Amino acid sequence: MGGGFTLFLKDKKGDEKVLSIYWFIILIITVVGIYGMVNAYYRHPYDIRELEANLLINRVADCISYGGEINERVLNKSTGKLSDDFNLNFLDECNITFNTENEHDWNKTEQYYMEINFSDVGFNPLGTIMKGNNVFRGQCEQLKTKIEHELLPKCGHKRFLVISGGKQILIDIFTGIRKTEKNVI
Repeated sequence: MGGGFTLFLKDKKGDEKVLSIYWFIILIITVVGIYGMVNAYYRHPYDIRELEANLLINRVADCISYGGEINERVLNKSTGKLSDDFNLNFLDECNITFNTENEHDWNKTEQYYMEINFSDVGFNPLGTIMKGNNVFRGQCEQLKTKIEHELLPKCGHKRFLVISGGKQILIDIFTGIRKTEKNVI
């Protein structure tokens, strides 16, 4: 009986060894799987240019209007057109800066573009504010024709109505963000 009992323990230890090999293989498969998923997810930088373009639109919209009414400094009270002073000092008035990191020679070319068109509801123009690199406007038009390329800027567009002295004013905001070296490549 003693010999059978010893043989039984050897079988049990052998089973434990086989079981530990399976656990080791499962652990390796799990680690390799997690590493592969993390590497695939974090391999490329995030492209947040479209989000940045929409945030810029919201910043401009908040500066130009509040609660559905236009900022009193935007339009000239006597002519009803865009105020020259607001147009010239727009970036300071709205506390917007187009400065970028000193990366990839970005200081030599602007990485942002913004265009704001004001008109009445009959589409009669009241003025336009354009700041930044206006080349982006044409490049964003290419995107509308479904020519999607990663080196083209990401664009945002928003249109809304505000009230100014009892009249409705249509505001059309367009933005473009390039910064491809950091967000795409």
